[in-house]
Amino acid sequence: MFSSTIDKVDWNTRLATGDAIAEITRLKAEDAAAR
Repeated sequence: MFSSTIDKVDWNTRLATGDAIAEITRLKAEDAAAR
């Protein structure tokens, strides 16, 4: 979830508050490494 106002999320959810493009790139790299 990308948000500039929420500070807590439920289980199995990640909160991204910074640079959305950088976070998406990091998540894609993490997913590729897990394969």
